[in-house]
Amino acid sequence: MQDAVIRFAKSKENGLCLVDMPTGTGKTYQTRKIIERFLRGEILQDLELLIYVTPLKKNIDDIYDQLQESLSDKPELFDEN
Repeated sequence: MQDAVIRFAKSKENGLCLVDMPTGTGKTYQTRKIIERFLRGEILQDLELLIYVTPLKKNIDDIYDQLQESLSDKPELFDEN
């Protein structure tokens, strides 16, 4: 799913990508993985900025905590971003 979302976003002139899938399909998890890979410089190197928007505060808190944990080997990536 990550690669499909990335391809879709890159195909858009403005880079915006709406991921509209049912609850429980892994949207938040996949988004966190994409953000992590972006911060590590593994994908989307041509972008300066990646913005995640959600109407649910819980998703922001979850991604924040999970990113901090998954980047524990490189805390500067988390702290700088």
